[in-house]
Amino acid sequence: EYIQVICISHLPQVASMSDHHLLISKSSKDDRTTTQVQELIGDDKVDEIARMISGASVTDLTRENAREMIQHNQ
Repeated sequence: EYIQVICISHLPQVASMSDHHLLISKSSKDDRTTTQVQELIGDDKVDEIARMISGASVTDLTRENAREMIQHNQ
């Protein structure tokens, strides 16, 4: 409650414990690189945790697993 922790993780188990989930992405075009930061809430957070669990192919089962993981860790 009185301490702020910023954690960068590729582990869904760690990410599912967050109060706030930020997705950081990077793209390059020509000689420019840009970084975007997007706060994920609700279904967007579930979808990202599911992607972290399964990789490129997210299914209804991985979404349900992600929801359960988030609920268990809150």
